[in-house]
Amino acid sequence: MKKSFLKINILIYLTLSSLISSGQVIINEYSVSNLTGYLDNYDTAEDWIELYNTSNSSVDIGGYFLSDDNTNPNKWEIPSGTTISANGYRTFWASGRDEVSSGNYHTNFKLKQSIDSPEYVVFSDPSSNIINEFQLEITQLEHSRGRHPMVLKPGKYLLHQPKGYTIPGNHSQLIHFHQ
Repeated sequence: MKKSFLKINILIYLTLSSLISSGQVIINEYSVSNLTGYLDNYDTAEDWIELYNTSNSSVDIGGYFLSDDNTNPNKWEIPSGTTISANGYRTFWASGRDEVSSGNYHTNFKLKQSIDSPEYVVFSDPSSNIINEFQLEITQLEHSRGRHPMVLKPGKYLLHQPKGYTIPGNHSQLIHFHQ
């Protein structure tokens, strides 16, 4: 039992070290039910996508893409010169406005919760190769979904509490951990 636990911990450490040393940026969290909790620069509660830089160096993500469609991964190009600081976060509003204003990044698409036609949050490189994607899941109002801070594997996510408890980049209020 102790040997298995030790092997698992070593594997997790090596996996995390590998991810962090590669300078990987990942989808960290998204909200598809933000109605009043987190306002953009227009004082509007738009849905949002948060990216996280797992490395100890700043990463330029200009020329990368975000999308809500895994068959069209290059739907919205992240403007050149957009950086995420070491171990930092950057939030993108899924507002459909297609603009950058006062440090607020607005994609050209909106996120929708739909059982009939599933949508995705997709992050892809400048060649449109998908780096990371999540199929949107139905969430309660004012909740978001994201990665558990210590687990960077696909399929692991957390569920945040409603309004007032979660601001993108602040992961102190966790409710559930799912696989």
